[in-house]
Amino acid sequence: MLAEEVPSSELLSDGLRQQELGVNKALQVQYTTERINVATGKEYPNRTNIKYMRTSSVLVSEDTDEARGMSGEWSPGRTNEYRYDRATGEQRQVEKDVDGNLVGVTVTKGVQADRFVRLDQMETAAGYLFSKPLYEAVAGGTVSNTREVVDGHYCWKVEVPPGKFNVEKHLIWLDPEIGYCPRRIDLVHKDAADTVSIRYSQYKEIAEGIWFPMEQSVRMNIGTNQEEEYLLVCKVRSISIQ
Repeated sequence: MLAEEVPSSELLSDGLRQQELGVNKALQVQYTTERINVATGKEYPNRTNIKYMRTSSVLVSEDTDEARGMSGEWSPGRTNEYRYDRATGEQRQVEKDVDGNLVGVTVTKGVQADRFVRLDQMETAAGYLFSKPLYEAVAGGTVSNTREVVDGHYCWKVEVPPGKFNVEKHLIWLDPEIGYCPRRIDLVHKDAADTVSIRYSQYKEIAEGIWFPMEQSVRMNIGTNQEEEYLLVCKVRSISIQ
């Protein structure tokens, strides 16, 4: 590629921030998450159907677990409803059993809600890197001198200082062709074997200049000694701006 001017982290942050500001009301996404064993290609017999909504004031998620029986049919399990107030930092979790009966209510405050920093959270600009939205995290990062190719797309790589949970650094690849939305995010732990890599693909322009991925995959390890590598695959079933 020809030499080009390296954008500042603030410029990348502002561009990414516009992805949220461009949604005047509510973004609503319905998607399914499944796990796949990388070595065998086998799918795990459980999945989660998620209904997610983002507004300027709240994040809401309704997660329904499902299990696949011997017949191959999926049966619903418990549902957890989460509501996070972005101004106060309060999260309210309501758990219900398969029949819709109340199991319990949990309210937490003072830290970023754990539900919305999970790896199965499909988001772009408002996705949280532990304690702050992605666009805020990018503003404090260092931009690479040249663009790098991620899945065929030329992106600017941003290295963000360490956060919590034993993470040494975050590496974020932002694509200017889709409003600086992420193509890839790596959470590099102090033990390199525990690095988590998130890929975003099949972006769709859901409004003028506003992009959202139709698929997200997370490669990570599980097991007592982190010996089992698997993919957490999230696929959008429907998306709208209300």
